[in-house]
Amino acid sequence: MKYGEYLKSLMEPDWASRYLNYDRLKEVLKNLEARRLAVPDDGIGTSLSTPLPTTVEGVQLDTITSQEEFFSLLDQEMKKIETFTKERVR
Repeated sequence: MKYGEYLKSLMEPDWASRYLNYDRLKEVLKNLEARRLAVPDDGIGTSLSTPLPTTVEGVQLDTITSQEEFFSLLDQEMKKIETFTKERVR
């Protein structure tokens, strides 16, 4: 069983919206990795002719393009969990 499936199997259905959005974070990491692999690291610089990475369907993967954006999304998810936890403790 994959980790994402394992997490979903343990979720409380009533609290599903309060869990970390693992699938979204995983998607962002895949996009970042695809972008990193698409740009040659030859020390010369980025080629303007190198196309952006795409999904299997041919859609460009440029929804989140930086580590800063990933960490911002991660921070939002962690705050969501923290808020929920504080509500439950009261």
